[in-house]
Amino acid sequence: MDWLEALVWPEHDERRRRLRAAVRLAAEEPAQLLRGDLLDTVPELIARAPAGSRVVVFHSAVLVYLHCEDRKRFVELIEMYPEVIWISNEGAGVLPTVTGQVRRPINGRTVLAVNGRAHALVGPHGQSYESLDVAVGGV
Repeated sequence: MDWLEALVWPEHDERRRRLRAAVRLAAEEPAQLLRGDLLDTVPELIARAPAGSRVVVFHSAVLVYLHCEDRKRFVELIEMYPEVIWISNEGAGVLPTVTGQVRRPINGRTVLAVNGRAHALVGPHGQSYESLDVAVGGV
C-alpha cells in the first residue's frame, strides 16, 4: 500500500482517497494474481470460467506496452470469443479501430470501449468521464 500511495502525486488527494477505499474493498476478497503473457493466459482464464458465467475481459493502459503486431493479435484473439464482454480503456492510437470512432478531441484522455465500440473518453487517472453518446446495446 505504501508503494501505491507513493505513486499518487502529492496534490492528488481525491486519487489517494479512492485508492485507500479500493484497497479496503480488495482486502475483503483478495484478487487472484497470475503471471503470464496475456496472449497465452487470457484464453486459459476464459476456459476456466464456470459454465454459465458472464466472462468480462477488462484492461486499462496495458496494450500500449505491446508491440503493434501483438496488439493486433490480442484483438483477433478476443474477437474469437463472442460470448465474452471486452472492455478496453486505452490511450489514443493504441487500438486504431476504436480511436477512429471518436469524433472529438481526445486531449490526453483514454478511450473506454465495450466490444470494440468507443463509449467514453476518460481521464487517465479516473478523474473524468465524458460519454460519447453511444447506445450500450446488450451490455
